[in-house]
Amino acid sequence: SSDATFVPQLNIAFAIDQNYLKPCGVCIFSIMKNNHNINFDFHIFTNYFNSFGFDELLRKFGNFRIHIYKINTSYFDGLQTTGHFTTAIYYRLSIASILKNKIEKYLYLDADILCFSKLDELLDVSLDAHILAAVEDEYVRKDYISELGLPPNSKYFNSGVLYINTQKWLDFDLLEKFKNKINLRSYKYPDQDVL
Repeated sequence: SSDATFVPQLNIAFAIDQNYLKPCGVCIFSIMKNNHNINFDFHIFTNYFNSFGFDELLRKFGNFRIHIYKINTSYFDGLQTTGHFTTAIYYRLSIASILKNKIEKYLYLDADILCFSKLDELLDVSLDAHILAAVEDEYVRKDYISELGLPPNSKYFNSGVLYINTQKWLDFDLLEKFKNKINLRSYKYPDQDVL
């Protein structure tokens, strides 16, 4: 939609590289197919973009817009990583800094996700008192949680679906805390474990 009167009800953000461009399009299609009643703004943070396929989505559905943010990856090149993970894990941690003063909250999604139902319930989720809302990963072993230095009864969440309060994320200085924490040890799933 290019209508100047368009008002998004839900903002959804992705942080991807060229390899995840097509899965990202499939994810957006699955959201749109099941949510004709919600206006969406999709924010795609990437080092590469080709509109092939996305143009077709825009023609098919009228209730969304796509905003592309080309990432200057050199900014992240100096940041330390661990194991086989690249500096790409920092892309999504920087989304709040780029969207500040533009949107109050956004749903971050990994691009390899499919949506099979309506997202209406998210419109009623209040993040006023929280940095983020997430889904608990109930299959993580208690000893793994303990190995991370957390109390064994701590809840461990999946970082592929995060509903984020933009200002509270920034107030907490999460990116800086993440950079400090990731250097303390090696992690199996660095982005998720550290968060």
